[in-house]
Amino acid sequence: MFMLLRQRVYLPVFATVSLFLFALIAAASGLIQSGKKTALVDSERQAYRFVSGAEVALNRSLLGVDVMLAGMTDLLQFASADAAIDEERISRLLRGAVNQNQLVRQISLLNEQEQVLASSGRSGRHQEIRLPDGFFAEVLAQTMPALLISSPMVNFANAEKVLFFARQMNLGPGRPVLAVAEVQIPLLSTIMAQGVDIEGLAVTLERADGELLVSVPASDVLSGTRITPPLSVEMANGVVNIAPSRLGGAPAIVVARPALYRGLLIAASIPLDSALADWRVERNRIVAVSLLFALMILLAGGGTIWYLARLSQARSRADHAKTTLDQALDSMVSGFVLLDAQDRVVSWNERYLEIFPSIRELIEPGMPFERAFETSARNLLPEGSEAERQAWIQQRLERHRNAQGEYEQQYLNGLTVLMTERRTPDGGTVCMYSDISEKKRLEIEHRIAAIAFEVQEGITITDAAMVILRVNRAFTEITGYSAEESVGKTPALLNSGRHDAAFFTAMWESVARTGAWQGEIWNRRKCGEIYPEWLMITAVKDKAGTVTNYVGTFSDITARKAAEDEINSLAFFDPLTGLPNRRLLLDRLKQALASSARNVKYGALLFIDLDHFKNLNDTRGHDIGDLLLQQVAERLTTCVRESDTVARLGGDEFVVMLEDLSATIQEAANQAESVGEKILSTLN
Repeated sequence: MFMLLRQRVYLPVFATVSLFLFALIAAASGLIQSGKKTALVDSERQAYRFVSGAEVALNRSLLGVDVMLAGMTDLLQFASADAAIDEERISRLLRGAVNQNQLVRQISLLNEQEQVLASSGRSGRHQEIRLPDGFFAEVLAQTMPALLISSPMVNFANAEKVLFFARQMNLGPGRPVLAVAEVQIPLLSTIMAQGVDIEGLAVTLERADGELLVSVPASDVLSGTRITPPLSVEMANGVVNIAPSRLGGAPAIVVARPALYRGLLIAASIPLDSALADWRVERNRIVAVSLLFALMILLAGGGTIWYLARLSQARSRADHAKTTLDQALDSMVSGFVLLDAQDRVVSWNERYLEIFPSIRELIEPGMPFERAFETSARNLLPEGSEAERQAWIQQRLERHRNAQGEYEQQYLNGLTVLMTERRTPDGGTVCMYSDISEKKRLEIEHRIAAIAFEVQEGITITDAAMVILRVNRAFTEITGYSAEESVGKTPALLNSGRHDAAFFTAMWESVARTGAWQGEIWNRRKCGEIYPEWLMITAVKDKAGTVTNYVGTFSDITARKAAEDEINSLAFFDPLTGLPNRRLLLDRLKQALASSARNVKYGALLFIDLDHFKNLNDTRGHDIGDLLLQQVAERLTTCVRESDTVARLGGDEFVVMLEDLSATIQEAANQAESVGEKILSTLN
């Protein structure tokens, strides 16, 4: 009892604390996930905006160099009108062109033997220039002149890494000339960075095959090498991806855009550690605040439990004191009344009111005990005269005043009470009342009551001749028959007509042999509805072993039967389409094989799946996919006989089992093929 009380007190507190903690955790998790998503989206947008700006700036610079190199043709023709190269004049013009483009360090003109014809450098035609292997031949091999960019190379003069921009020109038939511009990689890095300060940002200019040309921050180790894997076509079109950083390889937000010139890509990578740095600070703050709130909730819950425990203990002590007194009185098998010296009621127990129920509404502390005699007289002598009642009252008062000990009182309702009255030292009176009615009647009543109240189901009590004596409320709720409609009749009132005479004969033979029977039976309600119930019949016998009564307890098992049917359906049928599942198919297949062996007839299995079902399911959603499967199930069912089986194995896989086909294999095959064509026609 104490543990039950503790559970009743503590469980609501535990449930409330758990609810608050769950809500707190859910809210904190939601804020953290929302913040992370926002941080990633902001970084993705930042990376995309940066790449778009860097693309414009880089294209502008590359186009400037290309236009300058393309203009070298007109410059050469102007400075070499007589078809002879004026090296000094051309070099001076080249220096003027270099001064107009801050990206280009120097420009050189090379003939087809890779000899310098003129240069913006101080040494003029004697300027030494070293191009990457194969770059010169690649430029000369062009059928249509276009700007080409070399791989990164160290300038032997100043040990700086540079890129060479080259374009082929023709001074005339058989006179190809290469215009080569030397561009410092740090200048390109500055243009690509655009002065933007994004923590952890890595920018790369690379070829489509992954060769790194320029990077920010600069990486001499990776410069000129191929980054693997190269950027995919999807990523190269500006799609934001979470992928390894182009420089460090750490997980990062990567965005790439194609440059103006084919084969060149500019990519920006923001490491996830940097992108989520502020989010981690916010996450830690949320976690800290959540832990603080959780601690406060736990402390509040603990304080509440402590307070409730103290309150419960105090109530328990008070209840214990009252219960002790009540138990002392209620444990008495006799009725008890304590009177004071003036014959006024001081205390009484419940048993006294059970013996004299007419006193229940009247009795109260301080009530003159004579009023109890008056009430008893009206109940015991309802048809008596006033004189007769007064005579009975005076007789009882006389016995009470004398307090001579024990005496019996016989009442008209068949109750016999043994009364004992004793005086107390202070002049009061202790009155004891014991019910000593016929023991046999009491024993029968007690046995019936014990059996009737040990169960919660519908109860029917009959005599030995099967005449109904009593029914409970559950009987009325289940059958619809009230007690007035049932008492005096036999249980045949509920007969549904579903069971034959042999069933009832076996049932009563079991009762006669073992004293009880239980099982499932179908009965009929007052409204005419037939329902299943679980019935237990028990024979009540006296000490001599003779049956005096029958007690039937029953419960409505309609819901349980429905649940069993549902469980059976779930075990053997597909819940989506209602078709037999794999388990039921295998069972029917086993039976079909046995039947085929007995009847010497062939059967067939048709395996069916749906083309492109996965694509439909992924693009249109699972709801559309489920509707399609249900339609397919309906159409397959219409294509076969009732004796055949259409089953769903799972997903879009169906099996059609045909039974009792022809006894010849060829004709059976033709029959199966005909059904298959009908199925294809129906599905298509």
